[in-house]
Formats: sequence, C-alpha cells, structure tokens
Amino acid sequence: MLFFVYGSLTDPRTVSSRLGGLGASFRYQDARILDFILLRRGAGGRYDTLFPFRGGATWGRLLEVECGSEEEVLERLDEYEGVPELYERFELRTRDGRKCHVYLSSPSRVRMEGCPPAAGRDLQEVIRKGGWRSYLAETGKGPLVEAVGEVGKWRRAGARTRPRAEGNRQP
Repeated sequence: MLFFVYGSLTDPRTVSSRLGGLGASFRYQDARILDFILLRRGAGGRYDTLFPFRGGATWGRLLEVECGSEEEVLERLDEYEGVPELYERFELRTRDGRKCHVYLSSPSRVRMEGCPPAAGRDLQEVIRKGGWRSYLAETGKGPLVEAVGEVGKWRRAGARTRPRAEGNRQP
C-alpha cells in the first residue's frame, strides 16, 4: 500500500515506531503532488498541511508499506495523524495508476496566514463544495502524485533506522 507523505512520516524512525509489531516492511521513493502547495503549520496552527493551489507542487515521499494487515496499518497511521479531528485520509492515484493515500487537513482547520491569494480562493472552493470528498469528486480528478527517482531499500518496522535529512525539498 502507498502513501504520499510530506511531514513527520518522511522520517523512517517515525514509521518504524508506528508500525512496529505488525511485521511490516516499508520503503520510500521521492515524489511530488501536483496542484497543492505545502503550508507550514497550517493544520490547526501546529502541523504542516497541503493546500490546494492550481499549478503548484509539493515535494515529499511515497511511503510503500507491505504488511499482512492493511487495515492495521491504516488504523495506526490514522491514529498518528489525528483522523478525523485534525486530518482526513484520501485515496488518490499516482501517474502510473497506483492507489495512493494522502492525509489532508480538514478545510475548516486550515490557517490562511501566509497563503498566496489564489490558494485562498482554491480553499474557499473546497469549503463551498462541502469538503475534500465533494471537491475531489466534482472536479473529476484528484491531485496527481508523481514518483521521481530510485526506489529505496526495504526496511523492517521496529528496527533501528538512521534519520533522514529534514526538509521538504526537491531531491
């Protein structure tokens, strides 16, 4: 199963600690999500979130998880991300057609400070359409996730891992 991650889940230590005990393995690949920009501390004023912005792109990573119980992986990551209070999980597609999950802040919790005016208009459209599900369904497509570069090596959840350099930048 795939996730587009752009915050703390880009750190293998975080993923390893959250999925430890499930017998899960995971790996990363650099990626970007189109038509969104990153808003620092935009989710409830404390956490990074993605923000609709036509023509924008945010760099992150594709997190691929192999585990016997996909339901347990989703439960653990949903709990970590604060679903449904802080974030909502959505299913998107990668450019090559694979299913990919992404966590987006509830539109009503997004702080607008520092946003480009056009991004604010896009967020207002999301709210006007009744939230992310309605917005994505009405537009007929979700944001597109593009994988870029080499796929990393598999890691065992719960095992010690070295930290990855911080930041949200193009590889």
